[in-house]
Order: sequence, then structure tokens, then C-alpha cells
Amino acid sequence: MFRILFILLALLSHPSQAQTPITKDAANAYYRNCKAQSDPRLRPETQEELCACTAVQMMEKMSVQEVQTMARNDQSGRMALNKMLVEVYAPCINFPVQDMISEECMNDPKVDMAGLKMDKAALCDCMGEKTGAWMASAGKALMGQILARNPNITDPIGPVMENKAFRQQAYENMMACMSGL
Repeated sequence: MFRILFILLALLSHPSQAQTPITKDAANAYYRNCKAQSDPRLRPETQEELCACTAVQMMEKMSVQEVQTMARNDQSGRMALNKMLVEVYAPCINFPVQDMISEECMNDPKVDMAGLKMDKAALCDCMGEKTGAWMASAGKALMGQILARNPNITDPIGPVMENKAFRQQAYENMMACMSGL
């Protein structure tokens, strides 16, 4: 994900005035480059949804200057990157979370031993959908909390998936799915 953002930096590396909006052309170029990347944790259609969402969020929430600042190896660069994580990535994190929770559920031997009265794939898909939906609303706040504890993360997926509140919500979603809610 982050190497894709640096591709955007190259596309935006012309001198400009203060707070220049990211153009639709630049966002579309980012989207195409993002889609061309592969993340083994994501299905191709999820990668596409994530790329589309982050391209839109980037246009709405960041300026060319902020994206350029992210490349700097100093405090202002870190602050710009953290802004991107909260304002651009967090509102879109529901897409990878849905895939990853569903996959985690499918590979969990404890789910096999639970004596399910429903199809495992249906349970895992339900759990992924509910947890992804929760992340769509709670993602920004959760990302802010994670960054408050460790402002120097580079890939937020691990810290999100390991977060106690996230794990609790995923468990509650599994129980709701098992109850047919």
C-alpha cells in the first residue's frame, strides 16, 4: 500500500502553490498503479475496491504538498503519513479487513471444532462482512488510537487486526453470525 503512495509522489512531483488539490487525473493514475500491485492478503476485487476508495479519499482529504511531505524522513513527513493513515486509509480499511477476517475464520481450527449448525463459509463470510462494516464506522477512531500508542507504524493492518477492541468486535460478530443476527 505504501509503495503505491510513493508512486503517487512521483506523479505529483512538480513545484506547486500552497495546498494544491490532488487532481482527478493524479488520483486516477494512483488508482491504476495501485490496482497493478498485488497484496497476497487480498482478493483482486478487494484490492480494486481499496484502491478506488483510497484514491477518492486522497482527493478529498489531502493536498499535493501533504503527499509530497510524506516522502520526507522527518517529523513533518511522519505527521503527513499519519494523516494519510487516519484520513485516507482508515475509511477504506473495511475492504481488506473483510477479506482477512473471513480468511482467518476459514483457517481457524477452533471454528471446525465448534460444532457449527451452519455452513463454515457462510459463518466466515458473515463475520467478515460484519467486521468490515464495523471498521467502516470505527476505522478512523481505531487508527487514531493505534497511532497514539505507536506513531511510527508503517503497515497498519497488523496493529489493527491485533487490537483488543477489534478482536472483541470480531468475536461479537462471530457470535451474532452464529445466532443468525
